[in-house]
Amino acid sequence: MAFSWDGRFALCRIEEVDPNSYRVYMHSDSKEDINDSINVIDRPPVKASMAAYDAIPVTPPAPWNVKIVGVDDPVRMGVFQLKKK
Repeated sequence: MAFSWDGRFALCRIEEVDPNSYRVYMHSDSKEDINDSINVIDRPPVKASMAAYDAIPVTPPAPWNVKIVGVDDPVRMGVFQLKKK
């Protein structure tokens, strides 16, 4: 069975600049696995197609700043649930 983002929770940038993909820095079946205690990311993101999925904001938690190793300024991130279009 192929992997699907449908229904998964993802840690993504609040302001995505990639016009084709959501950059997913962490993902899980459970919303509770992604929370504001995550404040440093030291691995590259994986991508989910914007053409195939909608990203629905999930709160709590409210968006927070995350340091991405190799990026000078912290990036505002939040939890989203990806849903197939």
